[in-house]
Amino acid sequence: MRFANVTHRQDYNEMANRYGLVDNEVEPGSALYVLAAIATQADTIRRHVDHRRVNFPALLEVAEAWSSGERTMLRLAAELFNASIYKFPLSECLAGLDGRNFTVAMTALRNRFDPTEED
Repeated sequence: MRFANVTHRQDYNEMANRYGLVDNEVEPGSALYVLAAIATQADTIRRHVDHRRVNFPALLEVAEAWSSGERTMLRLAAELFNASIYKFPLSECLAGLDGRNFTVAMTALRNRFDPTEED
């Protein structure tokens, strides 16, 4: 996987360890990849990731105070994690993202829906 920067990679690795991610788990892996890109909220997000669980309801509530881009990335992560529970239209998840977050989003989507694709 390609990361936006060193911090993104470090935050992803820490969240993946907290979650207990297994290599072939594309849904949580893609979601954690997006969550790790929200660097300004990393501490808050880490508090809501633990063994085999991401507390998206609590994150979505606390995210009301976040920037619109951060909220959009959080909604995308929730959709990637479990689209049957968290229904955020992809067009809403991609609209208005800056270049960096759009690249992260596209990488996450590729990893989620075509995990065999090499970067």
